[in-house]
Amino acid sequence: MECMKYTIISDIHSNYEALNTFFTYYDKSTELVCLGDIIGYGASPIGCLGDIRREADYVISGNHERMLTNPRRRASASYYARAAIEWTEKQLPETHSSYIARIKEQKMIENKYLLIHGSPADPDEYIFSQREALKHLKALKNKGIIAAFVGHTHQPGIFTLEDNKLYTTEKTIPLNKGGTYIINPGSIGQPRDGDTRGSYCIFDSEALTIDFYRFEYDIERAAEHIKRQNLPNELAERLFFGM
Repeated sequence: MECMKYTIISDIHSNYEALNTFFTYYDKSTELVCLGDIIGYGASPIGCLGDIRREADYVISGNHERMLTNPRRRASASYYARAAIEWTEKQLPETHSSYIARIKEQKMIENKYLLIHGSPADPDEYIFSQREALKHLKALKNKGIIAAFVGHTHQPGIFTLEDNKLYTTEKTIPLNKGGTYIINPGSIGQPRDGDTRGSYCIFDSEALTIDFYRFEYDIERAAEHIKRQNLPNELAERLFFGM
């Protein structure tokens, strides 16, 4: 496949206010990649699924999609995650439920970039630190995979074999041709890096560059929507703290 530009998003979590705002910035000349967790926590699963089904070029499943299709996975989830996914299950029409069941856990693009929600070895594994990333980076390099794009932590940044986590919205980040990377775009609908703004990135596979972006959205409206659906109040309040 020819080199392209990709807009990478993840962890929407049924936050339609955030997703709708993101689409006002989205450059449709790029391919849209969604790294999972379209649903869960928030109050607008139908709207978010509808937009992703219509707009995204690549979609993989997150742990919340897998909890929806496999109730046994809910046993190890938090109370809030279970409450939200059980509510979501009752809201979705069969067309959306069957779509979720068909989403794959991982995909490759251009034969050298891996899309997976958690880690290259496990779609449910978190990668928070350089130490946690290191074993996966070495495995990717051995397989000839230049980069893995992951979500799950809701924290944007780039892990490499040589450096600590790289992250800035101030300038374009160049990637080395011989490098190996794990890249997290952050979360559209529920950031957890202390910044309440939605987060995404654009990857240019020809220039080998990453640009991170943040955007403000109507948090109060998103929180009120959660409360109106009688979901746990904590799911609304956490949006105001970015944690």
